[in-house]
Amino acid sequence: MVMGEKYLSVIIPAFNEEKRISRSVSLLKAYLNTLDIYYEIIVVDDGSYDGTSKIVKEISLREPEVRLVRNEKNTGKGFAVKHGMEEAYGRYRIFTDADLSTPAEEIGKAMELLQSGFDVVIGSRRVKGADIRNPQPFVRKLFSEAFHIVRRMFLLRDIKDTQCGFKGFTSQAAKEVFGRLTIFGFVFDVETLVIAKALGLKIKEMPVTWIDDTRSKLTPTKHLRSVARELLTIRKNLREGRYKS
Repeated sequence: MVMGEKYLSVIIPAFNEEKRISRSVSLLKAYLNTLDIYYEIIVVDDGSYDGTSKIVKEISLREPEVRLVRNEKNTGKGFAVKHGMEEAYGRYRIFTDADLSTPAEEIGKAMELLQSGFDVVIGSRRVKGADIRNPQPFVRKLFSEAFHIVRRMFLLRDIKDTQCGFKGFTSQAAKEVFGRLTIFGFVFDVETLVIAKALGLKIKEMPVTWIDDTRSKLTPTKHLRSVARELLTIRKNLREGRYKS
């Protein structure tokens, strides 16, 4: 396979994922092999201090479709996704969480929508047709609801779910959006969609199956102040027209 033949790039941002990255990559490969397309899986190790990079490197020696990209220090999920998008060769580029809370089978649905003319496809747990099989713990669900309400007061009122860790882009949309990204923490998803809308890109919210992983390391309640600050920064950037420049 040569670089120009790659049709789909799947990006996995990873931080200390040695316990589940091998299984996740295997599940992705098993599904992608059924699609009969050229693809690559890019694992972006965001400064892990466990064996994540070693495991992915060993897999890549056996499986040429798998590629390791490493950030020397932990910079945030948004930066890891941006780095993966910039390293990708695919005509279509999808990022998904390392725990595969959104199963690999959703990739085919996203591909169909991207092929039909949408520039950005986002997984959603809040639109009709979504299948939530393992709800989040109460505290995380409470924060999620509060964030959802506050976010819609300030930004993206027409989008129901900005935080699902499954989003797809055409190669051109990925370059336009991630080339303008400035937020690398929890709220980076919001900024990507604000940028996409500011650029007039066609966005589709797609219902997905969601299986919450109870081992998730995300603790957004510890960062309430920074979340609020980042939302305000995005709103300010939007009003000043920075995302169009």
